[in-house]
Amino acid sequence: MNCAKKAAGRAVVGFGWGVCTSTAICYFISLGVGEYWPVTPELLAAFGGDLLAAVGLQLLTSGLLGAVCAAISVFFEIERWSLARQTALHGCCCAAAVIGTAAVNRWVTLSAAGLASYLLLFLAIYLVIWLALAHHWRKKLRAINQKLKGL
Repeated sequence: MNCAKKAAGRAVVGFGWGVCTSTAICYFISLGVGEYWPVTPELLAAFGGDLLAAVGLQLLTSGLLGAVCAAISVFFEIERWSLARQTALHGCCCAAAVIGTAAVNRWVTLSAAGLASYLLLFLAIYLVIWLALAHHWRKKLRAINQKLKGL
């Protein structure tokens, strides 16, 4: 299967994950606030109080964020690219999608400082996830190599 077909299939699944993740985050934030906030008050205000429109936009953009992040995971399957190139391109595309979605949905203050702090938070989370996955795969490869040595 070529990369475009894989990316398209992953995008469909990623859309659902994006919607589910966004909804779950809203729920957990609401637990801390003490009342249900399906969207930020800033997004609701931007829509003049039209809750259905605000939620619709957030669901659509969250789904698209999930679709983009899932689709571009194929970058890590392009063998002619170095791991550094794969990671840099994946990280930049994810960052652009996350920051864009956060800005549209008013998850972040629309200022240079707000966007910069959100980007730094994203990069810290991305780094932690990347390091955890790298450790996981390194461990798996060592186990495979040990089994091969035993043959």
